[in-house]
Amino acid sequence: MDKRADPALRHRIPVIDRMMEVLGELEAREAGASISDLVARLGLPRTTVYRILNSLQRHDMVQRSEAGSYHLGHRLLALASHVAAGSSPLSDWKAALSLRSAVSSRTRPMNQLVI
Repeated sequence: MDKRADPALRHRIPVIDRMMEVLGELEAREAGASISDLVARLGLPRTTVYRILNSLQRHDMVQRSEAGSYHLGHRLLALASHVAAGSSPLSDWKAALSLRSAVSSRTRPMNQLVI
């Protein structure tokens, strides 16, 4: 396909495309991935992957474990909760978190939410 003919390919920001590739790779790896893993898998320069991960980590989009592997961050869940309107698994999740907060504030013990 000719890039000049497709506005979606013409009007894009390459670093955002690379960032989405990094997030997609982390999504596919439940155990997380190291910078070396991501460089090998995506074929991107190490400095590019490092800078993308640092920026994403700063915004809590990814988290780095003590072992050095990167995982998807909590901010993604917060963003996802705004996607669907009305009743959906995301709004149910949001309601469950709200209930958990209310119970926790009254009872003070540690609690976990499992769905």
